[in-house]
Amino acid sequence: MRKYFIALSALLFLATGVCLAFFQVVAESNATAPSQWKAISYTSTYGNGQTFYYLQYLPPGYMDSSNQQDYPVIISLVGLGWNTDGLGFFQDRLKEANLERTIRDGRNYPFVILTPHQPTQVKGRYNYTGQYEDGVFIKDDSLAWDPNVIDEVLERAKKELRIDENRLYLVGCSMGGAGVWEYLKVYGDKIAAAVPIAGYFSDYGPYTYNPHVNTQALAAQPVGFACNDKVKNTPIWAFHAMDDEFVPPIFTYKPIAAINSCIPTPDPKAKLTLFKDGGHLRIYPRIFEFKEGWSYETIQDPAKSGGVPVANYKPTKPFKNDIFAWLLSHRLDEKKTAYQDSASIARELP
Repeated sequence: MRKYFIALSALLFLATGVCLAFFQVVAESNATAPSQWKAISYTSTYGNGQTFYYLQYLPPGYMDSSNQQDYPVIISLVGLGWNTDGLGFFQDRLKEANLERTIRDGRNYPFVILTPHQPTQVKGRYNYTGQYEDGVFIKDDSLAWDPNVIDEVLERAKKELRIDENRLYLVGCSMGGAGVWEYLKVYGDKIAAAVPIAGYFSDYGPYTYNPHVNTQALAAQPVGFACNDKVKNTPIWAFHAMDDEFVPPIFTYKPIAAINSCIPTPDPKAKLTLFKDGGHLRIYPRIFEFKEGWSYETIQDPAKSGGVPVANYKPTKPFKNDIFAWLLSHRLDEKKTAYQDSASIARELP
């Protein structure tokens, strides 16, 4: 009988250990508690009074009663595929996007992360008429982020959250990468550093992937915003893949070259990483989701990068990889000093 009792005790002990291990794994995999993901609704001034939403992620410990820490902020701009017609299911869609997916899968970040949602039917920025003419630039709002909508989200966060206003960062992929350029042109003096990924630029309306758009003519246009102080005085690290099947890499290396050609030269210069492969969207996980064995091979031929030197990107640790350390190395108050210095230099030039 004693033998059975010992065996039963051992079995219960093992089962208890397994249960504890299970709950520990569950706790770790669900480290992002439901309260850390929150959908915020508001009436948008720039959206003609529509109700807009954004996802808000708060770092672990943010809600602790004794915690008075101010946190850095990442504003994450998603691509066209993650937006929705209308507002339905936006939370589920946004949680599948890029950086947001890593949070859904249980990864925690020491940032407040704000993911704005802009419905695809929002119109008004480019006064699009719906008339297609071959060879004419298409000014279609459904493929562009409105910088005013992005700024509404940031300003709400400033009022409602404990954030470090010297460490506000902007990242975006695809249409979100284009949104980075659009936001910097208008509100770049609010941002400490920015990362456009596989994005595009245009002063004539957004790039659209359809047969009515003369892509080559659009890419050939001058980068009119490059020497805008709000852009060139913002530290920028841009990424693109040479085999991008939707947005040609010229839409990234051309603005970087233009920014670095400004007088006075930006300090620091804008950075560019061109991956040899990765297509349009597969480079995003390489930048934000470190995994052993991934290829980080880059193009080093200036003839293929518009004459722009290409910065290697070789993260060495999961989570604490180069891009987050690079973002946190920049502060808005230091940028303001650089902005004032460059402005004074410009006034002294003949």
